[in-house]
Amino acid sequence: MKKIFLKLIFICTIISVFCSRIYLMANDSIKLLKNQEFFVNGNNHFLHGNFAMARESYLKINEKSSVVWQNIGNCFFNEKNYAQALICWKRSEYGASWKQLGDIFRSEEKALIELRLPVPSIWHDVLKKILILMPKMLIQFLLFLMLILFLSFFYRCWSMSFLYIVVSCNYKVAWFLMLGIIGCSILWFGKEQVFKERTAIVIHEKVVAYAGPETSFHQLFQLPLGATVHIVSNCLPKDQKSLDQNMHKLSYNGQLGWVKSGSVEIV
Repeated sequence: MKKIFLKLIFICTIISVFCSRIYLMANDSIKLLKNQEFFVNGNNHFLHGNFAMARESYLKINEKSSVVWQNIGNCFFNEKNYAQALICWKRSEYGASWKQLGDIFRSEEKALIELRLPVPSIWHDVLKKILILMPKMLIQFLLFLMLILFLSFFYRCWSMSFLYIVVSCNYKVAWFLMLGIIGCSILWFGKEQVFKERTAIVIHEKVVAYAGPETSFHQLFQLPLGATVHIVSNCLPKDQKSLDQNMHKLSYNGQLGWVKSGSVEIV
């Protein structure tokens, strides 16, 4: 009797796990179909010039991909809301392909021109593409390989004079390895900075930056609409009640200042 009872428990457990798995798969399939429907509807509205309706359809999609954020940014751009377009395009950069990044950067340049803001150089865009697309593990592997090769080469040249190493054509590879180490180190540092920094876009005109985390401090400078800033830290008000007075400490063109959190939107 006890064995039969244990068998029944085991069978019921397997059936319940199987049913729950089927339910989760069906639920995921329904969500996927809904997301596909929202995406198709958004594309149709966009082609017919209904940018607001297209944007609403895209925003209903769960777990938005890089393409979805790019399309939302395109809707905002056509509605002449350039700051929000920049926010969406910044969000679409991570996870995008090389070709897609080129389209995103060109769109960002158009928005910056409309906002009368400085446009990054082509070399800035190329370096940013490399930093975004190159995996951290690959940079680590290249740096480790360069270090091992350089140390082994240095060990072989230990008994030779420094002047011979400098002038000899056979040892130009040492300089190549040193440049490789420096280049990989720069890429690693840049990759860390790109993913560490909390980027934000100014969403209001003539945003004032203060010297401290309260509006009672003196004004330092103004931020233009659509400017890209980097959040350093944030500060809640002392009474913890007026959350609209939450302040962000940010850097912009080498300057530090505090602004109201509602005046910028974090990407």
